[in-house]
Amino acid sequence: MSVSIPENPFSKLAIQLKEKENNLNEREQALASREKNLSSTDIVQNRIIYATGIGVIVLLVLIVVNFFMDFHRRRNGRI
Repeated sequence: MSVSIPENPFSKLAIQLKEKENNLNEREQALASREKNLSSTDIVQNRIIYATGIGVIVLLVLIVVNFFMDFHRRRNGRI
């Protein structure tokens, strides 16, 4: 003997809602795994950006030192 609720608009909506909820949960899990993969590549990209920034700052310091030394050399008359 089996007992079931006869199909009506409320039970159909409940089933559709449950299916939609399951679909959203699956999409959320897929998105979470994708974000996890992207975050690992972000770490590498951040390191590259920091290294490039430090390199640019070092080059700018060297340029300023070069101009300063040229200024002193010309001011002291040694050309």
